Amino acid sequence: VARRLIRPLKPEHQLDQFVLAQPLQISPVHPDMDSDIRPLGKGVGNYRAWPSPLTGAAMQPGGGVFLDDFRFVYRMLDRSSGLAVFVIVSEHFECVLGLYFPETETVVTASVVNPNHAFKVSFNANFLLQFFFPEGIRAILERHFWEFLPEMPGYFSDGPYHVACILRGRPGVHLGHQLWNELTALEVIAGALPPAALPQLVVPNCKEGVEIYGPVDALFPEWAGRVERFEDAVPALRGLAYRKRWLMARPADVYVSQGLRNRLERVMPADTALAREHSIVIGLRVENRTHVALQPFLTALLQRVAGLVGPCTFVIDGHNRRMADDPDSVFESHHEHTASMRPHDLERQIAAALAAHFEGSQTRVVSTICAPMAESIAKIRASRFFIAFWGAGLAKYRWVANLPGFVITSRWNLQYRNDLHIYDGSNYMESPTEQCFVDPQLVVDKMDAEPLVLVGSKLEPSYANFDLAADAMWPDLESFILRHVNS
Repeated sequence: VARRLIRPLKPEHQLDQFVLAQPLQISPVHPDMDSDIRPLGKGVGNYRAWPSPLTGAAMQPGGGVFLDDFRFVYRMLDRSSGLAVFVIVSEHFECVLGLYFPETETVVTASVVNPNHAFKVSFNANFLLQFFFPEGIRAILERHFWEFLPEMPGYFSDGPYHVACILRGRPGVHLGHQLWNELTALEVIAGALPPAALPQLVVPNCKEGVEIYGPVDALFPEWAGRVERFEDAVPALRGLAYRKRWLMARPADVYVSQGLRNRLERVMPADTALAREHSIVIGLRVENRTHVALQPFLTALLQRVAGLVGPCTFVIDGHNRRMADDPDSVFESHHEHTASMRPHDLERQIAAALAAHFEGSQTRVVSTICAPMAESIAKIRASRFFIAFWGAGLAKYRWVANLPGFVITSRWNLQYRNDLHIYDGSNYMESPTEQCFVDPQLVVDKMDAEPLVLVGSKLEPSYANFDLAADAMWPDLESFILRHVNS
């Protein structure tokens, strides 16, 4: 096998000859080729130290293929043997899914990958490779090299590469993953390198609200002068990346520190007026994995909570606005194009119905549906605790504000979801406050209840709506409320 891997590449047709020959083989490496490629800590994979499968010695980085903001392929060079290996990287955690040996058309994967020692979940690497690279890695590389044929010779020739980190653009930008993976990684990198050594940071779709929690150089002043913003979407930036000789990477980590929360608080402080009230966040979920009769359930629940705590303010929270001047430009739900009604419109209806129900009473209802993220966070920070359905909204309640909370979700979620505790586990966030879950024995999943948003061609148990025994749940919720209402 070793002999086959190190023999010269013999292109079989014109495509290989003109498009694949240079990047798939070793080209001359300038002595200072990786002078600008520094180890960036756990925030960005340290691919420059990838060992040769033949000798075990560290291979040199020879450029990277920037397919999009979620898929990267890094060329590693073993100069002593003449071997070129491509390291295939994808997933939210920037996992190494496999190695591609171009000469033998061989892809080698591990049976499972664990993206981070703190994240106690492993993934099937073969499944992920087929999911994210369905046409096969060679076919994808061939098409990509053809598309960027003018840039390839210069990019894969000698000279230094420069690491550039990219935030996910639209439509992939996600309020949970940007905070949990990308901002956490930037904090790690900022702590590991002096400002002058930080990699360039690339922000696509900069006029479309992709910096969810505020300008990244406001959160991280260390990056002042090193952030490049583009109105273009990610596909339009690939040729530019090759011309600039960028080695592109998406920063990824999994731990929300108190230091990161402090940075977020400086940019998005609490609503001081609301902080003087007994305010309680109610986090909605309408797409799927929610109560089959959501509005009546919430009306009865909030009535009961108000009876227990007395005069209070309920902050009804859901989707947030992406762009300040457009209240309908929200951060979309996964697969919401399948819905008969836009999720944020249904959330607005529920918030309006709750406000009408309590009108004239000592209970006030405030909605942050379609409010800018900073306004939503300000009211969340000012609240005593939350009651919410499990979903991405918990990124705001837990990772940003670290509020105590009571979480309601499906029985399947409670019993089988492998990342159920990302919002309360101490290996995912520093000093988590109390978070309680509804007793799964009180929840009945309803596979016959049609969700607003169908993910996939058929309803999977993980997305099923549910009913629950609200009276039986109340003692646990009451106990939780009494522990936190005056905190």
